[in-house]
Amino acid sequence: MARKPGLNLKHAYAVIAVPESGLFVKDGEFISGHGTSMRVSELVLFSRRSDADLHAFQCGGKWAETAEKWLFPVIPVLVSERL
Repeated sequence: MARKPGLNLKHAYAVIAVPESGLFVKDGEFISGHGTSMRVSELVLFSRRSDADLHAFQCGGKWAETAEKWLFPVIPVLVSERL
């Protein structure tokens, strides 16, 4: 997957990792249910839903054997909107 700077999309799809303890927003940052801060420098966007679903499936397979169970939902994201 190649990086594309400057998307010209109106909407896209993102995959978010959610631990079984829950994922919350506090002071503009994602915080897990155990109080761990989950900082990310960039968010990967997919222009096609099928690509995002495939990525979520692959992530779920890689993290299946960890102590804490993770969910990888696909979230529709509004990228740009003209007002």
